Amino acid sequence: MSERVQTSPCSDSLANIITRICDFEKDMANMINELIDLKQDSISKIDKMNNPDYVRILMLRYFKGYSLMQIANEMNYSYSHIKRKHGWALEEFKRYMNDGPQ
Repeated sequence: MSERVQTSPCSDSLANIITRICDFEKDMANMINELIDLKQDSISKIDKMNNPDYVRILMLRYFKGYSLMQIANEMNYSYSHIKRKHGWALEEFKRYMNDGPQ
């Protein structure tokens, strides 16, 4: 009687899975670095804006995660006023993103 060694058919797929996981981790690290760069760029552009209320509203909303109602309470304004100022702040920020300050 001869002895027969049987190999597992999933050894190749395990290597493929590990390779895919490593590739995925590299891709995620690259995406995280890109997001960090975008965040830093956005913060620097917001900081250059002239209106301190706009700066505060955008920082609270997009980097601290406040709702517009929380921002209104924090800044002692009505919700509708903050909603309008938020819109104006976004318009000014858009100009900074497109052309720089005007």
